[in-house]
Amino acid sequence: MTLEEKVMYIAGMPGAKINAIPRLGLKSIRMSDGPLGVKAQAEGDQADKIMATAFPSGITMASTWNPELIYRVGEAIGAESKFNGIDILLGPSLNIIRLPQNGRNFEYYSEDPYLTSRMGVDYVKGLQSKKVLANIKHFAANNTEFNRYKSNSIVDSRTLHEIYLPAFEASVTEGGAATVMTAHNLLNGFHCAEDPFLLDTILRQQWQFNGFVISDWNSNYEVIPALKYGVDIEMPRPKVFAKDSVQWALKTGKASVKDIDEKVRRILYTCLYFGLYDKPETNRKRPDLDQHAKLALRVADEGTVLLKNENKVLPINRKAIKRIVVVGENADKTPLYGGGAAGMKTTRSISLLEGIRVAAGPDIEVDFLKYPESDAEKARIAEADWVVVGMGFNSVIEGEAHDRPFDLPSNQLGLINYLHSLDKKVIAVVYAGGSVNISPWLDKVKALFMGGYMGDATGRVVGRMIFGDVNPSGKLPITIEKRWEDSPVYPYYDTYASEAGMPPLFKRFYEKVNGPVAASEMIETKYGEGVFMGYRYFTTKGIEPLFPFGFGLSYSDFSIDDLKTNVGRNGISVSLLVTNIGKTDGAEVVQLYVGDNKASVPRPAKELKRFKKVFLSPGQSERVSFDLTEQDLSFWDVGTGNWKAEPGTFTIYVGNSSGDNRLSEKVQWK
Repeated sequence: MTLEEKVMYIAGMPGAKINAIPRLGLKSIRMSDGPLGVKAQAEGDQADKIMATAFPSGITMASTWNPELIYRVGEAIGAESKFNGIDILLGPSLNIIRLPQNGRNFEYYSEDPYLTSRMGVDYVKGLQSKKVLANIKHFAANNTEFNRYKSNSIVDSRTLHEIYLPAFEASVTEGGAATVMTAHNLLNGFHCAEDPFLLDTILRQQWQFNGFVISDWNSNYEVIPALKYGVDIEMPRPKVFAKDSVQWALKTGKASVKDIDEKVRRILYTCLYFGLYDKPETNRKRPDLDQHAKLALRVADEGTVLLKNENKVLPINRKAIKRIVVVGENADKTPLYGGGAAGMKTTRSISLLEGIRVAAGPDIEVDFLKYPESDAEKARIAEADWVVVGMGFNSVIEGEAHDRPFDLPSNQLGLINYLHSLDKKVIAVVYAGGSVNISPWLDKVKALFMGGYMGDATGRVVGRMIFGDVNPSGKLPITIEKRWEDSPVYPYYDTYASEAGMPPLFKRFYEKVNGPVAASEMIETKYGEGVFMGYRYFTTKGIEPLFPFGFGLSYSDFSIDDLKTNVGRNGISVSLLVTNIGKTDGAEVVQLYVGDNKASVPRPAKELKRFKKVFLSPGQSERVSFDLTEQDLSFWDVGTGNWKAEPGTFTIYVGNSSGDNRLSEKVQWK
């Protein structure tokens, strides 16, 4: 390549593409959002055939606790990407869910790095099995949307390595992720797209990453650091990597053609390795959208979490009722996703109302009222056997580029209070990308589902669940606090970004910047809770959340017993027996946590290290085995800059949530 061609190659072009070099026979390489399905439209002879499934949100995928299922999602999105001429899929999103208000939480998997890692690795493997490049994002410590261009994440080394980097590392070293996208925010004073420690020391040297790095859109600011150790491709078009800018940097002697060559080599090698320059332009294999729709529905089924079922009122016997009233603004216009790059249009979704009507069948009347106001409407409520309330947010309130409230809209709370005053049996369904304030009204409903956002499967789950056609098996990938003030992040989240002082909703809470952010303009986002975030904080401090991480109810009952451990030379083997003692087929998620009883540094009381989802018929048992390694006992030692497992006593906890200590055993490590 000539120098001019090289410079063109490392700068994106409109349409989310890597530039073609026709002289060398290199075609343009296409990218597409997003992590939940292919958002771009096909080109050429396929231009009128958009073949894409809108899969459930990331937090819903993680609520399945079923990585094998997410591998299949990756495969399906890969097949659809290929058909639509997409070479790089901008996902999965691997940021940790640190605080409930983050507008993009719905894209992410979990508050826990291990659960996030397992989901990310299998998604990447499934996607890349179809020769479509995964783009893991947003690297790194991108955990709030509020003022994201100026937000400077202040994270200590141990917290960074134990909480915010593991999912990225696993997706690179285990999953083989081909590309990485940097975040908009700064990390400890450096723009992520130009951070030598993040991109050079950690990613390329420590993790031996051989793929290429792209910037999030318009997040490059200075040409010399960007050329020396920053991203390989600037998106969406040349600004810092513009021809004149690059020529100036070369003339200063502070950057060299060798720096550019390294970027070109990484891009070219990766694209050649995956055969992107050999892709067929026509007669691409048509994906099986019907099977993919069934897969999306299964993810939604397994990812819907039943949080409350008072006195086991569910499932409802169809023969025992005559009338259901469905109410609320999210009942007939059920949200598909949060807003932003990850959102997709769907062709298969229905509303919560429609889904209940289909599931109820012809013998049950299903009525709808958005908000009962007139006496006649209130009379219809009074005559109902059950009332189902569609609650939560939508793509305007919750989405990219802004954070959202912890509290649900006041009109929804008023509706719950009104229904409670009538002594109605109420089922609440919350559509949100993370934790919300449930405590004030939890005792006013008989049953509660956490629905996430479901894409094509929207509206098709809850109706089947309330009548028992589907047995809930989802588990929370987050902790739900009793109140926002209980969160370990509460003292560190900008008070003016909290509900008390947040700018009006529907406004994008950031200012775009055209150059490097001066220290005086940076908004420090202090991660003062350190490693004690999420359930790590609640279990260590002995604070009871409303619903613990890993929690979720089933219509079946399960026993977990007969715990056995064996400490070997290279690790610890653990086994236990799980049995379905209920009357219906169901699934339980067995979760293994480890606690260090006496460490030289403060450590969480317990940390998730293994899990398995087990499907069992009534009376059926399965022995589940786990193998722990020394790494699973380790913490990041800031003194040596490495992982360290100290000799001593550890406790193995096994249960079905972070709050379940039904089985535990102490073991001695070396």
